[in-house]
Formats: sequence, structure tokens, C-alpha cells
Amino acid sequence: MISGISVIAQGKRLKFAPGARIVGRQDGPLEYRSRVGTVVEYLGASLYKLKFDDKAHEDCVLSQWLELE
Repeated sequence: MISGISVIAQGKRLKFAPGARIVGRQDGPLEYRSRVGTVVEYLGASLYKLKFDDKAHEDCVLSQWLELE
């Protein structure tokens, strides 16, 4: 979701749209807490590919560990 606009992919409403800015939740795994990045794509089963600002490569992260920045 970017600025309140829902995005549908694979027949499902997505929690985050590609390009959305996210931050790792404080109750998530230590390696993602407070890290900021951008959603690259939705992979299915609540899994998103992300490009974190502090890392050169992309990570796959469950949506439950993320929130909009």
C-alpha cells in the first residue's frame, strides 16, 4: 500500500506495494529491527523481497516483521 492505495497481486491485496518504504518492526528478528528499505517485489505467502538502505543485496522478509516507514 502506497499512500493508502491498495495493490492486488496474485489475486490478493498486498500489505506493501513495490516501491513502498518500510522499516523493520521492533518485535521482529534482530537482523531486521529498525532497518529501513524499499519493497522490490511480492513473492507470495506474505514474503517480500526488500532492498535495505544499509546493504548492497536484497533480502526476503515476512510481512509480519515490517511496517510502513
